[in-house]
Amino acid sequence: MDMFVAKSDFDPTTGMVCGVQLSPQQARIFAALAHARSRGITIDSLIYAVWIESGKDEPETAAIAVRVVISRMRRKLKKVGLTIRNHWGFGYALEQQGRKAQDEKGQEPESKATMVEDGEQRPQADG
Repeated sequence: MDMFVAKSDFDPTTGMVCGVQLSPQQARIFAALAHARSRGITIDSLIYAVWIESGKDEPETAAIAVRVVISRMRRKLKKVGLTIRNHWGFGYALEQQGRKAQDEKGQEPESKATMVEDGEQRPQADG
């Protein structure tokens, strides 16, 4: 599967992605998302990348903090044609705008989700 962000377009030491400046937390999340590519990554893995790998204690509100950081990242990454998609019940995936995530077989992940105004996915009601 092709990566849509070249290694030369992301500097984890400075947090620069395609000319957009990310905070240190955002840079760690971006690195984890880029490594997972469009397969996606669980929120627990993102928490590990942000706090545990950097030798910091994980706060009780870590999952909420990751969601807030991702919300801010979405605004920044939109400028360079990238988005972070929420896969309900799983986690997040980094995607090129206008291009949906696919699994290793080239299939879209099965999801009973629909987009809502804030960019998050919510389950659809059966019926």
